[in-house]
Amino acid sequence: MTEKIGKVQVEENLKNGILAKERKDFGRAAEFFTNAIIHSEEIGYPHGVLHGLLNIGTIWKLKARETGKRSFARLGRLSFLEARDYARDEHMDPEEIIHATFLLGQAEFELGNFSEAISLYKEAHDFYQEHPRSIAHTGDVQRHLGTAMVKAGQVDDGITTIQEGLAAIRTFDEVDAFDKRNYVWETGALLALAEVYLETDLAKSQELAQEALAIAKREELVIRKQEATKLLGKLHI
Repeated sequence: MTEKIGKVQVEENLKNGILAKERKDFGRAAEFFTNAIIHSEEIGYPHGVLHGLLNIGTIWKLKARETGKRSFARLGRLSFLEARDYARDEHMDPEEIIHATFLLGQAEFELGNFSEAISLYKEAHDFYQEHPRSIAHTGDVQRHLGTAMVKAGQVDDGITTIQEGLAAIRTFDEVDAFDKRNYVWETGALLALAEVYLETDLAKSQELAQEALAIAKREELVIRKQEATKLLGKLHI
């Protein structure tokens, strides 16, 4: 296997894994990601190893959200820590290290470590403001920061941060988004706001959750559709 063909195969495995993950076919997704890691290590392709590790960590994170089990969140945290250490050891591009840092923040959030999540999210947000991948992507990082701020008791500032993140996401300028990530981010921000208003403004919470559900149905976002339906269930709708 030549290095060029090997990299193409790795990227195909990563893409197929991400699509399987979005369908919630986590076992199949993990198989694709594991193969990507193995092949990447064999051909000396650190990018493939890192993103295989990160995506496996994301599976654990999603299972933590789905089940409420801290054990899954801890597995996610371990995966993201390992991924960040790997990126540092391999002297990878700073953006790769920051991406792992951002995902580690998500694991800390799932574990209820909101102050640590805020610190990691701020580190990522500061980096992407200076070195943006896209306006929408920076907006997604910002909405995660805002959500952690709300959980840490900084409610008003957190809401403003989420709203600013949503506005940035709606530039929809993330290119080559085969996994519809612009809309994954948009619905994520809408659901974050809906969750905030669940305790104070039920009508607004319902409006935001229904908007997210409509987008999730239109774009066939399986996970977001489930999350929106679950939230609307809390409103008895």
